[in-house]
Amino acid sequence: MDFSKTKFVIRIIPTVSPSVFSLSRLHPDKNGIRNPNIDVDCLQFATPQYNNDILGDMFMKNHLALLHQHVQDSQGLVDALVLGKIWLQQRNMSQQEGHVDGFVLGMLMIHLFQTRKLNRQMSSYQILRVFMQFIGLPLFSFFTSSIGISPRIFALPPANHDMSAHPLQLKLDSDFAQDAPGVEVFRREFDLVFLDSTGHLNLLARVSKLAWEEFRHEATLALAYFQDALEDTFDALFLKKQNLFLKFDNTLV
Repeated sequence: MDFSKTKFVIRIIPTVSPSVFSLSRLHPDKNGIRNPNIDVDCLQFATPQYNNDILGDMFMKNHLALLHQHVQDSQGLVDALVLGKIWLQQRNMSQQEGHVDGFVLGMLMIHLFQTRKLNRQMSSYQILRVFMQFIGLPLFSFFTSSIGISPRIFALPPANHDMSAHPLQLKLDSDFAQDAPGVEVFRREFDLVFLDSTGHLNLLARVSKLAWEEFRHEATLALAYFQDALEDTFDALFLKKQNLFLKFDNTLV
């Protein structure tokens, strides 16, 4: 069948079975590289990012199954995930190295379902609003028309969570709980910690602290749009593409 004239794409993503490698050898404080040409003393250094990347390939099917479990009976979540990914693209975040992508955004929403901050009766807008409040910054901000909101002061609800100070974890799968290294081990190796359902993988391992703060800042701005009844929220958040070069005072390319 010829798909050359359509936008249909088939992607084959190779994965690794969770049973191939010993999970205990891939803890973030372990060295996962074995090379006979490397001095033995070097093996004392941890390779948290390398180990985490391998675990990401090992648990990909687990994450897809978890996502499917939550979206199959919640159309609001399906729509919120689509809109959330569009929001990331329009804000030039999802395609940049070290930023939050659509997958992490989905896992964060699942965490909110598991902690009952979200429920299956909510609409996509309600889900996004709670999500932005959870992620956003706790402050009073004066938003001007330069970002598309008329000049008024918005009293934003306090953020529910500061990831850099308090790590998150999805509901732990009992099949992996026994060998999980624990949150504190991850905190020593990563700036940001959001553990998956196995307790072995940090979903924010490749997200930089600066990118996370930018993500929180954008979520705060988005929440202000949701609270402003006089503005067209959908157009401002999901249809207008933000100019990357006008986003900051200075840009290095």
